[in-house]
Amino acid sequence: MARDLSALLDHTNTVISIDPIGDKAADANGTAAELASFPGVGVCIIAIIGTSVFTPTTSNMLEIELEESEDDSTYTDVADANITRPMLSSDATPVAATNTGTFAVIDATTRDAHVYSATYLPTSKDITHIRAVLNFSGTVTGGIPVTVIITQAHPADAPTAQ
Repeated sequence: MARDLSALLDHTNTVISIDPIGDKAADANGTAAELASFPGVGVCIIAIIGTSVFTPTTSNMLEIELEESEDDSTYTDVADANITRPMLSSDATPVAATNTGTFAVIDATTRDAHVYSATYLPTSKDITHIRAVLNFSGTVTGGIPVTVIITQAHPADAPTAQ
């Protein structure tokens, strides 16, 4: 059975919220994904983390958070209940965060060089935008390669085989 790739693409929307960065070491707000223009049922967030130049610790670390907005101007942290808490596939350790809305914590060398994913459920129907936020704590010298992608989908309207 052949599948029409264009039909699949019509059912998804992807935004690179944090551009691929070689060695990021400072807080950053990502590009927003506009939920209203693509009312997808599912929202998946993927963070790709490279090998840190610095040695991550519980006091020198990176947290990747999600924020939401009703106007693309004022953003607030997404409630923890509205984000899945992913686990690292390598050690099955739950992600423990210090900030609300965090879905990835790089606080040890065993937590970098991974792909983190989470799903998001809007807090209310008034939410129009979400974005990723990089939040560094402590002394981070040399940085860490990172990118964050937000993908929306219409899983209830998935394309069918032809």
